[in-house]
Formats: sequence, C-alpha cells, structure tokens
Amino acid sequence: MPLPWAAGQLDLQYIATAPGGTHYLGTDPYGRDVLAELLAGAFGILTISLPAALLATTIGVALGIGAGFWGNHGVRHQLTDWLSLAIPFCAWLVTGSVVPTAVAAAVGGGSCWVARQIGTQLRVSLPLADAVVALMLLLNSVPRMILLLAISSVWVQGPLSLIILLALTGWPGTARIARAEALRTVSLPFVESARAVGLSNWRILIKHILLPAWPVLRSLFPLNLSLCLTLQTTLSFLGLGVSVDTADWGRLLASSRLEPGAWWLIAFPGGVLAATILALRFGFASPPNR
Repeated sequence: MPLPWAAGQLDLQYIATAPGGTHYLGTDPYGRDVLAELLAGAFGILTISLPAALLATTIGVALGIGAGFWGNHGVRHQLTDWLSLAIPFCAWLVTGSVVPTAVAAAVGGGSCWVARQIGTQLRVSLPLADAVVALMLLLNSVPRMILLLAISSVWVQGPLSLIILLALTGWPGTARIARAEALRTVSLPFVESARAVGLSNWRILIKHILLPAWPVLRSLFPLNLSLCLTLQTTLSFLGLGVSVDTADWGRLLASSRLEPGAWWLIAFPGGVLAATILALRFGFASPPNR
C-alpha cells in the first residue's frame, strides 16, 4: 500500500501533529510526515553508511593482512616506482585539485620511464607494517567523532565525500584484527610448507592467510556498518553531513528541538535507530564458531 504522503511533502494543516489517522506517525514542525521521512532516511542509510562500511572493511582487511604477511621487507620495488606514486599523492595532499595531481602523475611516470631507460635498478623495501601501525596510531590518537566534526565542517560537501570520510577514518579497527590474524597464521607450519614447495606469495596470501581468517573478518562488517550508521546520524543531528533537504534520521531527531513536546519525533526515529544498531551488533555480528 503506497504512503499517502511523500518524503519532504509539506502539510501545513498538520504541523507537529501527534500520530493519528491522517499521519500515522505524526508530523514534524515543518508539516512533513514522519513515516515517509523514516522510510526515505532508511534509503539514505543504504546509500551512505552501507558503502562506507564496505569500503572501510575492505581497506582495513587489505592493509591489515598485507602488513601482517609482508611486514617491513616483503614489498620491494625500484625507487623510481615509489617516487612515481609519491609525487602525485603529495600533489593531491597539497593542492586537493585534479589538474595538479594529473600533472604530477605525468611527471612521476615520465621520470620513472627515463630512470628505467638509463638502467637505474635501486630497489628499496616499503615498510608496510610500520606505515600501517603508524596510521592506526595516528587515527586512534584523536576521537573519531571529533575528527569527523573537524573535517566535515570544512570538507564534506555531498554523499560521496561523506562516504570517503567515514571509510578513511573507520578502517583501523578492522586492520588491527586482520593484522593479528595474519601474524598468527603466517608462522604456522603449513604456510612454511607452502613457501617451501614454491607457491607464489599471492596464492599463499589468499588461500592460506585470508581464507582461514575470513570467518573472523566477515563479522567485522556489521560492526562497521552500525558504527557508520551511528556517526552519520550524529553528524546529521548536528547539522553536518548530508544536505538539509535530504531525509535523514538524524535530522528528524534534530527537529524535535523545535517542538520539545513532540515525543513522537524522538520515540520513532530513536527506536528505529536503536533497533537497527542492536540488530547489526547482536544479530549479524555474533562471533563465529572456530
């Protein structure tokens, strides 16, 4: 049965009205139907928190497994290869623009090609383990909510930037567990046997490191999703994150400040949010049997 009111539609005859026959869950101080806003806000969760949690889990698993498997000396390439990656990355950090980054990438790639032509063969190791641990310590040194507030107030301008921000600040917990699982597995006899028979590092990494740790790592995704959902709602409640005209549970909760007596503006969005978080944490993120 379709809803009689669309999300964002104003009904000026029913402003901050309690639940009843016309509006099943009541209206907010602007005359918008609460039920329609809740359903539209759920779609916003699927388009922001879900991809952010998926991206954060992927980054955490990749960095954690790589740091635990290769350590500080397992990744070796020519110095020019590292420079061709570092130059555009530094340009993006300094300018934040696409054109200077593209120019820097062209310069780095050209320098790499010239160095290969003249026979430069200096190979250096990437301290992957130290770099990942340093990034985790750096991100964990500042409370995530404070970091999100500081960055989103000046940088977040749409759903895509919010997804990137949630993902780039949410991977350390997953990376820590993934690194611990890789360190636990990499010293086991069957991994040494796989190396002795000549299996490639990538095959060992996927078949003997990632797959045994997968039951533990997959349970981290619902936890990351519940955390991204909580942070997205908090940012929206504070007036940051998504745009003002976008339906969001946090903005619906924030509208209760305009009408303190409207209990339904707290009970229904808060109840849906609490039920979703509890379902993710206890229903889908139960520890696997090992």
